[in-house]
Amino acid sequence: MIQTNKKSFDLEKFKIQMAMIQDKQFKYLWKSTGSEKFYDISKGKEEKIDHEANYALVKRLKNKLFNVIKRLDSQTQSIDEEIDEEVAKNLRSLGYL
Repeated sequence: MIQTNKKSFDLEKFKIQMAMIQDKQFKYLWKSTGSEKFYDISKGKEEKIDHEANYALVKRLKNKLFNVIKRLDSQTQSIDEEIDEEVAKNLRSLGYL
């Protein structure tokens, strides 16, 4: 919640995670709200949503994206274990952990 002189704003609705991966032809976008989009970027700069996307292609990019996320999460967890408690406390106060 952000409080200003005249109004308060609830920012909870903006706590959405997003991730994207692309190769030379396609782009896959995932949101924690459950939304997924698949673009065929080979068709020009307009990045039209591909409504007739091949399920296997979408699944390949989705799996690749989540494998990258898992790998990054595991690296982050191992870093957390190596951080001095005082440093971790400071990072938490700044919102980094």
